[in-house]
Amino acid sequence: MAGQDVERSPRPRWNRVLLKLSGEILAGEARSGIDHPTVRALAEQIGEVRGLGCQLAIVVGGGNIFRGTDAARVGMGRA
Repeated sequence: MAGQDVERSPRPRWNRVLLKLSGEILAGEARSGIDHPTVRALAEQIGEVRGLGCQLAIVVGGGNIFRGTDAARVGMGRA
């Protein structure tokens, strides 16, 4: 097929992916809380990956909302 224009759809390298998102990324430029435009952009990118046929498991951190060190100061276990 040399010399022919062959349209190829991108194929993921892996069929299953574990994506760990830091809670801090959800805050965007604000550095705390949740920034909705940032979350929308992440969701669109995740949707594109899913559209390639890749199975995703997503773990979202929450350190920008609640920190275990803060809870430990008042007697709660960090876990």
